[in-house]
Amino acid sequence: MLDQIFNNPDFSNAQIIIYFLGAFGWFISYMLVIRKIRLEKWVEFPAWAIAGNVGWEFLWGFVFELSFGGIFLQYLWRGGLLLDIYMLYAVYKYGKSQYNMEFIKKNFHLLVTGVLVSMTLLIYFFVEHGYDLEMGFNSGMILNLIHSIGCLMLFYEHPKRQFSAWIGISRFFGSSIFFFIYMLMYTPVQYFSITMLSITFIIDLYYIVQVIKRNKTIVIPA
Repeated sequence: MLDQIFNNPDFSNAQIIIYFLGAFGWFISYMLVIRKIRLEKWVEFPAWAIAGNVGWEFLWGFVFELSFGGIFLQYLWRGGLLLDIYMLYAVYKYGKSQYNMEFIKKNFHLLVTGVLVSMTLLIYFFVEHGYDLEMGFNSGMILNLIHSIGCLMLFYEHPKRQFSAWIGISRFFGSSIFFFIYMLMYTPVQYFSITMLSITFIIDLYYIVQVIKRNKTIVIPA
C-alpha cells in the first residue's frame, strides 16, 4: 500500500516507514532549535549548515523530480523549507553571536548569503551531473556531515554555554535511521554514502557525550 502512495514499488513498506522515522527525528530537532530561538535568541544549529539546508530543500522541494515519495515527499520538503527559512531568519538576526572571529562578525550577513547561494549552486550541479542518489541522499548526507562538524565546533566555541542534549539526540536518531536506510535500499553497497554516515555517526555520538558531560544531566524540555 505505502509503495503505491509514495510512488515507488521498489521500496517496501518497512523501508518507507523507517525512512519517515528518520525524518521525524530531524523534525523534533528542528522544533527544539526553534523553541530555543524563541526562549534564548540563540540558534543552536550552525549558520552555514542552515543556509545549505535552505538550498537543498528548495531544490528537492521545487526543482528536481523525485523517484521516491512523489508529490507527498515534495510537500514534506517544502514544509521543511519553511522551518529552515524561519531558522535562516533567526540566523540573520541572532547568528552573529555564534562566532568570535572579528572578520566573521563584521561580514556575517554577506557570508551567510554567500554560503546560501554557493551551496544551492553546488547542490544543483552535483545532482545534474549524476553524483546524487534518489531523494538527494548523497548531497543531503554531505550537508549532514557539515552540520555535525559545525555543531561540534559551535559547542567548543562557547565553552560556558549549556547546549541541549535532546537536540543532539534527535539529530543522532534521525541520521542513524538514514544509515540503516542506505543499507536496506541500495545494491550494490554505496560505500561513499556509508563512509559519510559512519563519520557523522561517530561525531554525533561524541557530541552528545560531551554535551551531557557539560550539562551534568539531560534536562527534558518543558
